[in-house]
Amino acid sequence: MRKQSYILFVARGKDGQLRKIPISLKLSVCAGGGIGIGMLSLTGIAGSYTRMLVKVHRFNQLRTEKNN
Repeated sequence: MRKQSYILFVARGKDGQLRKIPISLKLSVCAGGGIGIGMLSLTGIAGSYTRMLVKVHRFNQLRTEKNN
């Protein structure tokens, strides 16, 4: 059974050789999963921060109305 892997090509070195780095399929799937989880986490954090900003803005509006 053949090993499944992807080949990552890197720019030429000083000696002129083209560098190739094999990346296993298992590692690429794990990296993709990690990237997906990271993106979901960042989306959740951004949503939470946006809700907080809206609440603060509304609170500042109410305080301004009360002072007037």
